[in-house]
Amino acid sequence: MNWWRAIAIGFGAGKRPGGKGRLSESLRELNSLRSKRDFELPSVVALLFFHERTEYADRNEINDLENDAMIQDKLASHLSLVLAAQFQLCAGLHDSEQAEKR
Repeated sequence: MNWWRAIAIGFGAGKRPGGKGRLSESLRELNSLRSKRDFELPSVVALLFFHERTEYADRNEINDLENDAMIQDKLASHLSLVLAAQFQLCAGLHDSEQAEKR
């Protein structure tokens, strides 16, 4: 599944030489999933997570993603909510204070 592949690449990008190129690959894949049913919210959550951890974070993109996350949260299907929660758990965002910031 492209979702889990994009997540794995994103997490692994910071730990390997040449990881920046791999992070770009992950971001492209996640962006392509934003328009897919049930992947709208989890893709935005993952994009926010990875964008915030880039060396040169694009504040405009992060603001757009934060706004989109608020919209998608209200429209999300059950599967979308589960995938977003699974991502947050994998990313270590399961602390209630950190999760509320998303």
